[in-house]
This record gives sequence, structure tokens and C-alpha cells, in this order.
Amino acid sequence: MRRARIRSHFSSIIYPYEPISLQSTPSSLEIMPETRFWKFSEGHRVLAKIIKKCIPKWTDGLRDGQYKAVTRILDGEDVFWVAATGEGKSAAFQVPAIVHDEISKNPDLYPGISAKKDAVTLLVTPTKGLAENIVDELAALGISAFAYTHANITAASLEKRDLDLEVKDCMYSVVCVNPEHLWRPEWSKIVVFPKFRENIISAGAEEAHLIDEWGNKDFRPNFQYIGTFFRSKLPSTISVFALLATVEPGTSTSIICKNLGFKEHFFHLLRGSNERPNTHFIVEPLMHGVDGDIFHQLLPYLSTGQKTIIHCKTLETVYCIYVYLM
Repeated sequence: MRRARIRSHFSSIIYPYEPISLQSTPSSLEIMPETRFWKFSEGHRVLAKIIKKCIPKWTDGLRDGQYKAVTRILDGEDVFWVAATGEGKSAAFQVPAIVHDEISKNPDLYPGISAKKDAVTLLVTPTKGLAENIVDELAALGISAFAYTHANITAASLEKRDLDLEVKDCMYSVVCVNPEHLWRPEWSKIVVFPKFRENIISAGAEEAHLIDEWGNKDFRPNFQYIGTFFRSKLPSTISVFALLATVEPGTSTSIICKNLGFKEHFFHLLRGSNERPNTHFIVEPLMHGVDGDIFHQLLPYLSTGQKTIIHCKTLETVYCIYVYLM
């Protein structure tokens, strides 16, 4: 089979990546029934109904790539989703939380569809800044979430809150945590707590390309063990997903898939185009010395009101431009 090529549209592709060797229970897709609900037309209809009701500001509903990823996650399948920044990959953990909450609160509206009242998604994030941003975005959608960071752990301790009990008791629909915390004793207790195990529906890695880029012994070695944690510590019936925008087909993709334990023939690779037609690079040298303090050439770009990134060779130049623009 030929290796993947970057495509301009989303498609569900299965590739024979070598599975990670773990002493754990079989893949969720090996022990769950072959039939699925959400990825078929009736599942799409129900999902569209829930989105329209619970997130009315999403007037156009879900995009095609979002449907393919979300429905497979809801069905408990593993997903490797590559798409450009801004394509809505956050739906992978936003929408399942909303779906389970809506169905559990209104079971009569969705007869025959099971849901967890306290559904939880565990999301591994590389930085505390990203974790906090995700929590804020989820809060705007009415989704309870928590960033399990040093600062928040300290704050909870000062408030005499039992943070670990809050997580075990499924108070948060999405819990963001970094790879280093996963292997602390607290998490060994959280993942065996009966209520947590009964309600966790998925586990994902945000910015999953960093598994390959950062996961070395000299920087953040715990990135190498995200998949080991997911497969050996969490129930085998949950969906495992990876979200990323920059990985290319080939070796890097294979490394990430192997790390996360995506088994041959048992995961979906959704790859979309990374082309950003609304992003333009313009290289234009300054016509005066770098020791100057006036940068008229920047004004035409900045006056457009569009987002602009200015790259400088030195911090001194950065400061001079900053002072000029203030």
C-alpha cells in the first residue's frame, strides 16, 4: 500500500502502521460490536439536531471533517485527525461532551441512544497556556472543564479543595493535563476510581506532532509515554484520538501512530489540506539601518487591520519596533 499523500479533502483512510507493544487489553474496536450508530445517516441526523439545539451560534452546523471525526469518536473508534489550524479540530472533544450531556438530560427525545450522565474526556496538552485557552473556549459553550496545571493545583490546595476527588467524581467534562502529571501518584488513583472509569469516553492528544518533536530524553521524555498511559491505564472501550496540523505523511506520522497505539486496520486517519489561502508571506527588507527608530514601511501592513507577525533578528530590534508602534 502506498503511503498517504496530503489531500485537499477529508477522507477516512486506514493504514498498516505497526501497533505499539503493550501488555494491555485489546483495542476497543476488537471487543465492541461491529455495528455503529453515529457514523451512519441516522447518527448524523441526531447529531445535527443536537448541534442546532445546543450550539445555535454554529449556524452552519459541523463541517464534513468534523462530522467524520466526531461520529467516530462517539462510536468509540480511534481517530488520527490532521487538519489546518482553524478547521475546528476542537470539535473532537467539544461535541461529544455536549452530546452526552444533552442525551442524558433528555433521554425521551433520543430513545434507544445511550449516553453517560457524567461523561469525561481526558485531553493531554503540551502547555498550560493552551490548556487554559481550551478551558475558556469550553466554558463559552457551557462545558465544564479544568486545566490540571501547577497553578490550579496550588490554588485548589489553598482553597482546601480536594481536586483529585473532583476529577474522580467527574465534575469536569474535559480535563486538560500535561504528560508529566499523568505519571504522578495522584493520577494512578484517579484512573482506577470506579466512577471515573465508568464515565470516561475518550482520551486525546492535542498538538500530537509534539510527541515526535518534544518526546526525547533531553527535553520532555514523558511525551513518549502518552500512548502507554492511554492503553494501559484507561478502559479499552474508549476512543483515543490525536489532533494535529503540521505532520506530514511518512516517518513522523508512523512514529506518532505507534506511540499512541493505533492498531493496524483499527483506526481512522483523517487528513485535510494544510493550505491557508488567507495567509500571505511578504518579505520586504527595511531601507534604513537597523539602529533606527522609525519604521514607516510597517505602517501600510498594520493599517489594514489584519493580523500581522513581524520577525526580527534581535531583541533590540523587537524593542525598537515595539516603542515605535506604541
